[in-house]
Amino acid sequence: MKNLFLCCVVTFFTSQTIAQSALVRVLDQNNLQAVQGAKIWSGTISDAGSAQFSSILGDVSINFRSDSVFAQALGYGLQGFSVSALKKTGKQQILTLFLKPVVTGFDEVVISASRFFEKKRDVPQQISTISKRDIENASQPTTAELLSNSGQVFVQKSQLGGGSPVMRGFEANRVSIVVDGVRMNNAIFRGGHLQNILSVDQQQIDQMELVFGPGSMMYGSDALGGVMHVHTIKPQLAPEGNSSFFRHTGFTRYSSALNEKSGGITLNVGGKKLAWLGTFTYNSFQNLRQGNIRRDIHADQGKRFFYQDRINGRDTTISTENVNVQNPNGYDQFDLMQKLLIKQNDHVEHLFNFQHSQTGDFPRFDRLSEGNATRPSFAEWYYGPQVRTMAAYHLNWKKTKLFDNSLLTIAYQNWKESRNTRSWRSSLLTRRQENVDAWSANWDFEKLFSGWELRYGLE
Repeated sequence: MKNLFLCCVVTFFTSQTIAQSALVRVLDQNNLQAVQGAKIWSGTISDAGSAQFSSILGDVSINFRSDSVFAQALGYGLQGFSVSALKKTGKQQILTLFLKPVVTGFDEVVISASRFFEKKRDVPQQISTISKRDIENASQPTTAELLSNSGQVFVQKSQLGGGSPVMRGFEANRVSIVVDGVRMNNAIFRGGHLQNILSVDQQQIDQMELVFGPGSMMYGSDALGGVMHVHTIKPQLAPEGNSSFFRHTGFTRYSSALNEKSGGITLNVGGKKLAWLGTFTYNSFQNLRQGNIRRDIHADQGKRFFYQDRINGRDTTISTENVNVQNPNGYDQFDLMQKLLIKQNDHVEHLFNFQHSQTGDFPRFDRLSEGNATRPSFAEWYYGPQVRTMAAYHLNWKKTKLFDNSLLTIAYQNWKESRNTRSWRSSLLTRRQENVDAWSANWDFEKLFSGWELRYGLE
């Protein structure tokens, strides 16, 4: 009788242990971001009716009925786990479940073709998208490097602080760069190589859409070669059932080839009707170091035996310690973005958008390398600070008798750039400065009918 009592007690406590409730955090295996809306349950596959859904932070409280846990989420499919295999992460040592993304057959949605959401397969133009996950996985120093390594766009570079995208053989003011519906470069800018894409911070990008082919009807005559439309991240309101929402993310990166030191932070504070988002990124790039493996026939190709400097008022060449270091080539940059979202009601949203990007001076390394073994052609050749400031107001208005969707964008931009050149041992420094102010307004409308759509607008 005593043994029977002990068996019952052990069975009772064992069942209580197995059925205990615990907090589980659901994260993406690739980028360690929280997975919202994941369906989680314990037991067998047939117990899905008792599942709970993860919050915007990826947290969910479940009852462990057995050592098996199942998870199902859009983009991840159905996956099974062992409770004993779950890892504890963070200071709170929370049980963490890592979901592996799987390829799904859902239609991709794009905005660039008509300024409104539509299925990619319904667009006649060739469009390639670079998602935030792609950007995080690529971990490139600049947006120019991101485009170059995507394999979709050729990027011309003459120095480390360069990056002029080429689409279908067109570049500069024949390829339109659009940020949040605002054209960043246009026909008033020069026709030579442009580094405007450098002023778009990767941390701010939610998705980049590359439209190959003429986009002049939607974006003007400077979109003859194509359109690069950058959509930056938006503030998030508090999810349903919560009165507030707070999220912060950050990153640091070091690259030995160019002694890169980068870091950034993103903050989001949201309520039911009001949300604020802020990002800040700082990049420091030193002189680029090239590889040391060359063919015997070109043993000295690309080597930098000396660099220029001005000593006691006289241009002088100085021998380099490492011939594989491209000196001078480095520069610094910081990027700032702030957004304020006001949700007036289910049909009207107001978004205030401020962006600022600024670089230091960056040398034109290819020009400074010109000349012979003892006398360079230039003593100085550098771009002055590239400064971009944008302030925009976006009105998203839906569901009226005249239209189903409309988007009003009023924006102000200011650009500052300069080119500075001085020949070897010359006292004359030639400086070309550009200071451009641009105001723009776009109002686009969409009306849906049975079987067809009408889009119109003005700029």
